[in-house]
Amino acid sequence: MSQKAAAVVVTPHGTSRILPTTRVLLLRRSHTAPRFPEQWCFPMGHVEPGESPLEAATRELGEETGLVLHEAVKLWERPGAHRAVVYFFALAWSGSVRLDHEHDRFGWFTILDVRRVALSTVPGVRKTLQLLAPYVEMLTSYVPVKRMR
Repeated sequence: MSQKAAAVVVTPHGTSRILPTTRVLLLRRSHTAPRFPEQWCFPMGHVEPGESPLEAATRELGEETGLVLHEAVKLWERPGAHRAVVYFFALAWSGSVRLDHEHDRFGWFTILDVRRVALSTVPGVRKTLQLLAPYVEMLTSYVPVKRMR
C-alpha cells in the first residue's frame, strides 16, 4: 500500500479566477533536502497516521510557510508507486510567508513563468498547473472541504 502526501496550491489574497498571469506560491527545497534538493514545489508533506489529507495539507502549509489555511477544495490526486499526492486549492488563507529549515527560497510565480522558465520542479507541479484552470472556473460552485470561522 502506498503512502499519501498532501499539497496546497496558494494564490495571492483575493484571487477569484485563474488566468495565465495568476501567481502561485512555490517553495524551493534546500540543497540539503534528502529528496528533490533545489527543486521547486508547492507546500506539501506526508499524511501522518490518523490524519486526513486535508489535515496534512493544513499542517504542512503552516509548518513550511507559517500560513494558516481557512478554506480549500480538492483539485486532484496524483497516483504514485510509493506515494500518492492529494492536491488542494486554497480558497482562503492568512499570514505572511516565513520559510522553515527545509526550504531556502519562495516565490510567487505565474503559470506562464513555470511553463516558460526552466524551473526545476518536483513531480506534479506542472501537471497541477495545467489542470488548475478548468477547476478554478468551477470553484465557486464547490462546497469547500474546510471552512474555519
